[in-house]
Amino acid sequence: MNLSTAETLARLPNRFEAIQRIDDLIAQQGDESAEFAVLLVSIQDLRQINTRFGYGAGDQLLTSVAQSLSYVKREQDLLARIASSEFALLLPRVVSEGQATLAVTKILRRFDEPVSFAESSIRIDAVVGVGMWPEHGANAEALLQAADRSVRQAVLRGERWRLFSEQDQDPRDLGWTMAQELQQALQNQELELFFQPQVDLRSNLPSGAEALVRWRHPRRGLLPPAEFLPAVAESALLDAFHWWAVRNALRAASEMADAWSGCCVSVGFPLAKVLEESFVDLLAEETSFWNVPDGILQLVLTESGGTMQSKKFTEVTRELDEIGVSAVVDGFGSGCQSPSVLRRAQPQRVKIHDTLVKDVMRNERDRAIVRSLIRLAGELGVEVAAGGIEDAETLAALREWGCDFGQGPCIAPAMPREDFLAWLSAQR
Repeated sequence: MNLSTAETLARLPNRFEAIQRIDDLIAQQGDESAEFAVLLVSIQDLRQINTRFGYGAGDQLLTSVAQSLSYVKREQDLLARIASSEFALLLPRVVSEGQATLAVTKILRRFDEPVSFAESSIRIDAVVGVGMWPEHGANAEALLQAADRSVRQAVLRGERWRLFSEQDQDPRDLGWTMAQELQQALQNQELELFFQPQVDLRSNLPSGAEALVRWRHPRRGLLPPAEFLPAVAESALLDAFHWWAVRNALRAASEMADAWSGCCVSVGFPLAKVLEESFVDLLAEETSFWNVPDGILQLVLTESGGTMQSKKFTEVTRELDEIGVSAVVDGFGSGCQSPSVLRRAQPQRVKIHDTLVKDVMRNERDRAIVRSLIRLAGELGVEVAAGGIEDAETLAALREWGCDFGQGPCIAPAMPREDFLAWLSAQR
């Protein structure tokens, strides 16, 4: 590469162009087995060289780095300068970590050759971080961040290069990364609904199911809600995620209408969103679009504040009833979902907090609380459900105390749609 220092550095793509190229490459991948690698090359001593020899010497050093990387890269690879002292090398069609390691080895060998300038000769002090797609990130930003964290860990460990590991992940960034991947999951149809059967404890017949979201992660397999819902709650995906669950639950109820006869489907939704001005109108449009009869959809209202005590909550439960949707107060008997929520509003059903149900046979105080909650709700004409029922003893006790509905591992686990239909058929 016989170019001047300025020309060499100026002709390299910048960070924006590198990100665009990486995202374009991801979009072209029809098969996730077609891995590729992103190498982040960080020059560690640029500041010292600028201070000791001047900025011209620093530019000369960067030019030497760019030339060395150009000699190593293949025709299909992309070399970019993404920061003042950082270069990125995109390696398409790298099918294994071993191939990425070979590329790093070639780079570091080039840097072992001393660079002469200002009557001095130095070896380039560079550290390389490696991120692999799709294992280490779903998009360009995530891959570059993975490679950057690898660089930082390599520096801390005194290593010259490092392949990204989950141990390198900053806990503060986990939620953000998960949210980015969830956005991709919504677009790529990686989410699906599982159905956990609910039983009428008075007749022991199926009464419906709770629709629970599962994520078929391309690398980590099937993920339960506990592993990704916290990221949803703290991101801009909250609305899109819950509306996805509602629409797909309504779609399932519509498509399974014959088998579903007499059963309801319940879906969780944050109360703060339910109380927003246009929510009930939007929900009415969805139930109408899917042609779901009144009483099929139950909205399980979750909250972390005191909004269930508000006048607006009373109005919304009435409006939901008018469009044929039942309101269920989740976590009844714990925190803000105390019995006082029944002073103003009349939800169709309350669901006792799982922690109370779990210990009801071992903890005398929990047992007294649960029995009192069931009796109070019954006297006010409100149905009572219990979730998280783990054993036959708890199930029998809840039935004896007058609990109307139950669900949990003792009855049946959450299952894919076809398995739920088979379970439903067997119970009838």
